[in-house]
Parts: sequence; C-alpha cells; structure tokens
Amino acid sequence: MIHPFSCPRTCRLFLPDRCRFQPIFAELGHRQTVTSHTAKINVQYKNREALIRAAHQLNARILGEGNHKLYQGTYQGFGIHFPEWRYPIVVQPDAIFCDTFNGNWGNPRDLQALSKRYTIECAKLAAEAQGWYCEEQNDTVIIYHPDGGTMTVTPDGTVDASGFCGQDCHAAAPIEEALGKIIETAFKPEYFLRRTQIAEAES
Repeated sequence: MIHPFSCPRTCRLFLPDRCRFQPIFAELGHRQTVTSHTAKINVQYKNREALIRAAHQLNARILGEGNHKLYQGTYQGFGIHFPEWRYPIVVQPDAIFCDTFNGNWGNPRDLQALSKRYTIECAKLAAEAQGWYCEEQNDTVIIYHPDGGTMTVTPDGTVDASGFCGQDCHAAAPIEEALGKIIETAFKPEYFLRRTQIAEAES
C-alpha cells in the first residue's frame, strides 16, 4: 500500500539549504543538510519501537527501560535478553553494554544481528512516518520518494540516494538523521548538475 503524501510548503520558498522532509532524518539521529550522495551513518539506538521490533525478530526478551545487572555492575538503559545469554544487554543511544566472557556467556554475533536489524527497522519506520512507500529486499530497505528517486538503506548504515535531479537527493536527509550521525558523504557526479542541464541533456 502506498501511503498518502503531502507537503505544506517548498524548500525553495522557505529553507533553500535544507530538505523539506527533515522530520524523517530527525527520527534517525543527527540533523544535517545532505545532497546528491551516498552517506555512511553511525547508527544510534534512539528509536525504541525499531529496537523492540529488531529484538522480537531475534527471539530476544524485552526487559525495557531501567537498571539492569551485568557481571561488572549495574547499567541504566533499555534491557534486552537474548536466548542462551547469561546476562542481558543494556542499550543506550550511543552504546551497548554487555558481558559475554569471550563468548561463553553470549554470542557476540547476536549483537551484530541486532544492530543490522535495528537499522533496517528504523529506516522503515522513518519512511512510514513521512508517508513514503518502502519495501525490504535482500536485507536492504528501498524507500521511494513521492517526487521520484529512491533511497537504499543497508544494514551497515549506508544510505544511497539515486534517481534524483541534481541536488534534489537531499530529500534523503530524514532517513539519514533517523539512523544517527552522518560520518561520511560521497557526492555523485549528478549532484553538480542543475535542472536545466539535465533537461537539456534529456531533450
């Protein structure tokens, strides 16, 4: 199902240096203007719904917010207990605390799986919040912008914007900010094209 989409204003009239769809990026993390590019995101665990979805898909038990006891002490945050783990993990926006005793008390691969699953679920929730259609394919999420163009999000926190006209791929910003902090941006050749240049090339 394609969700309805509407926008009360335009970037050109109000904020020419910033995408009009910033709310999606704000859901993922650090606020930053983006353009035609591929961006690498340092994923932050801020979206509790995405975290819960990811944990459920890994058959983990949700302990919720509070103080959770690990071997080395008690930590405050969002608790999750994986199957066959001796202690829970404690998730904070910028860190995960756990005691695995070199894998004897818990498999570190579960943490990697949680991070990947969280990234996918967070991107999907951010897109749905904007009313943008998205679908999951082969461990990636493809988000379709209503004005054309797509954003592909991979489990490692990479967001690739394609099919946008010139600098219009800054529409990817809501997705990137929802995931976390942008740590690297690679501009594509089409970023430097203007609409008039693209129109002339296509005519």
